[in-house]
Amino acid sequence: MSQPLFWMTYPLIFVATFIIAGFSEPPITTMVTGLSLIMLAVWVWGTAPVKQRFLALLAWTFTGAILGLMALVFSPANVNLEKDVIPGVLDILRDSFLYSYIFIADSIRVFPIPSLVSALIPALLIWLYLQTTTLEFSRTQKRFLWMIVFFAPFLMWILIAAGFSPSVYGQGFPVERMRFLARTIMTVTIMLEGALFGILAQDFKLRSGRSYVQSFAVVLLLVLGLIYPLRAAVTVYENNYNEYRSRAALWDLRDAYIIHHADLGEKI
Repeated sequence: MSQPLFWMTYPLIFVATFIIAGFSEPPITTMVTGLSLIMLAVWVWGTAPVKQRFLALLAWTFTGAILGLMALVFSPANVNLEKDVIPGVLDILRDSFLYSYIFIADSIRVFPIPSLVSALIPALLIWLYLQTTTLEFSRTQKRFLWMIVFFAPFLMWILIAAGFSPSVYGQGFPVERMRFLARTIMTVTIMLEGALFGILAQDFKLRSGRSYVQSFAVVLLLVLGLIYPLRAAVTVYENNYNEYRSRAALWDLRDAYIIHHADLGEKI
């Protein structure tokens, strides 16, 4: 890790990040916020010479992301955007964090079982794996894991708010494409929390009937991993069947209308 990187690595990372930043505002604002937090963490807890190497890589990536974001901000589409009232920075921050909180709370309220399953599957996988190995975590490592468990939800809140900010500025409320990214961030965080609890529960062992406990955990894992997605698919089918059938009927009617008038010789 102490060996210097090839000098072309840095400009390549810069160009790649700049290009990626030009696709959409929500992901790049999330990236800029995440990179800022990572650089702060490396600066505070990193050790030389790895610290300098990581900071250099992160600095080039951050610069490309910032310039890409600026290119989006000052693009003709945004410059010519007509709004009666342009929100201030404090208003954008307030609404972004407020909508992020509402999104997280509403997601847990509406989808409690999927959230629980997303946490249980990695927790069971990690716990079962640790029961079959001699891998042990020190008290310091476990204390660090507990710290991640505590701060991960706050980091999730910050990243979702960062992604919501362009929509708060442009539309006033997060658009669907950002809510998709927010859902991804939230699901990854829930799975991470589950995995961490699986590690921290390593010492939870029953001396009697241990094999039965592990067998039950395996069966539960199979049920959650195989049967629940099928149940969710059936639910989606039942909830959307009538709507999709109506859309298909309208599409067929439109297609028949076009063909009929084309046979009559109409071209427009």
